[in-house]
Amino acid sequence: MIRPFREVPSDFLLPRIEPSLRDIERLLERQQKAEALEPLPNPHHEPQVPDAERESAMPAAVLIALIEHDGPPRVVLTRRHVQIRFGGHISFPGGRLDPGETAIEAALRESHEEIALQPSEVRVIGRLGDYFTHHGYHIVPVVGVISAHAQLAPREGEVDEIIEVPLGHFMRPESYRLRQRSSEPYRANFSVQFEEHHIGGPTLSILMNLYRMLVEAGVH
Repeated sequence: MIRPFREVPSDFLLPRIEPSLRDIERLLERQQKAEALEPLPNPHHEPQVPDAERESAMPAAVLIALIEHDGPPRVVLTRRHVQIRFGGHISFPGGRLDPGETAIEAALRESHEEIALQPSEVRVIGRLGDYFTHHGYHIVPVVGVISAHAQLAPREGEVDEIIEVPLGHFMRPESYRLRQRSSEPYRANFSVQFEEHHIGGPTLSILMNLYRMLVEAGVH
């Protein structure tokens, strides 16, 4: 029996870092001063999204909610309900923009609808560059800080579980595994395991870009 995937050596070999919230705030302060944010590259080993598909992509936004407490920051992720699109996937809270809505408004609205996070409890500190997916979405990642005392609850029928992962777990090269498709040897995708959760796809792409940007900014 041919296995659909095989693990290959990872080439994502950034130095291990342990960023603080202040490190991320400084990075985003510099980002916002730029005339235009560069789109986030796809770090997986697969074809890039063609320009024509980017132009027609559906606008969407996600919230990278960082929990502020005494220790290192944690990031809020969700496990999507099994009977909706991308069911079972681990993702940031977020979704499509409604007509006339900004990315920040959409990220906060979707977070309230999916995990009962009140918009007033989020201190938005900036955004990352746009990310385009192979499923036709143009994602704007919005970064916000929330208190450890924020009351979160999964919305029935949309979210099966809320997961808090230490941000530092994504800032270690040893966390990353690269799996190659047996049927498509030119494609390979990164993943990270946290407890029983398998994290990959666009969610991991955005976190990998944040990791790279923090390293390039000189964070240790």
